[in-house]
Amino acid sequence: MPQVSIVMRTRDRPRFVSRALDDLGRQRFTDWELLLVNDGGDPTALAERVAAAPESVRERLTLIEHEVPRGMEAASNAAIAVAKGDYITVHDDDDTWEPGFLERTVGLLEREPELDGVVTRTTIIWERVEDDGPVVEFGREPLHRDMTDLLLSELLRVNQWVPISFVYRRRLHDTLGPYRADLPVVGDWEFNLRVLASGANIRFLADEPLANWHQRPGHRGVEGNSVIEANGLHRQKDALVRDELLKSYIDTAGVGLPLYLAGTLGHQHRMLMEAVERQNAELAALRELVAETNWHIRNTPSRRAVDFVRRRARRDAQG
Repeated sequence: MPQVSIVMRTRDRPRFVSRALDDLGRQRFTDWELLLVNDGGDPTALAERVAAAPESVRERLTLIEHEVPRGMEAASNAAIAVAKGDYITVHDDDDTWEPGFLERTVGLLEREPELDGVVTRTTIIWERVEDDGPVVEFGREPLHRDMTDLLLSELLRVNQWVPISFVYRRRLHDTLGPYRADLPVVGDWEFNLRVLASGANIRFLADEPLANWHQRPGHRGVEGNSVIEANGLHRQKDALVRDELLKSYIDTAGVGLPLYLAGTLGHQHRMLMEAVERQNAELAALRELVAETNWHIRNTPSRRAVDFVRRRARRDAQG
């Protein structure tokens, strides 16, 4: 029985699947199974990529076929339902790991049974897809560069980690339930919220980046990233999840605290906008002074211009 069940969801992205399968073949830790879910994509194209994968990957691979697309989270749930490992990790078909990712995370979980999961520091890899050509990297940067710990307060504001960086014990699903199949996006964030809100013990490895989150700005369709291409849908579902949780809180604790916070935030917003308006007025006055000074420099002898600037500066200093 494998220790780790790797969940990979795909649909009509054969070039990325090839890269992801090669990536798994480079892992130093090898006690894993791969549950590859074809969520309504062309089965022939995927079969060709699987056949070309390293033998060490093919012999650990179970293919799950969905005749019609069911969505990312439903695909994850289908794989987890048949998973044999004690640990679960979601390896998106366009992301990659460093060779020591599983070795480091699983080793830590094995040594510390009280841990429920491990999140590693992550690198964003910026890339583009050439026409009928290779995938070309053009930049890298850390995801959440200043993050030193996993905090529910921060997770309420923004998703702190992405699936490629997370390995967790399967028992979390026993207590928290599956991923929400009704969410076409932000399902990982919603699950992360349930994880931290439950008090689960999740360790953040802040030292070396072991996971790579690949992003392709400007690409659409199957070669795009939902977080970029479907940005509007992300905002919509983000707001939906927040509203649902707010209603749940109000059902239990009443409307008092949310009402107070809404009023306080509204007041702070008005104060901020007033400060911005004052700053804009001061900048407009400064621009007017610069323009007037430039006019005098261009249209008067240099000495008279200097005298004018000095008089004006003294007048402004006096109020």
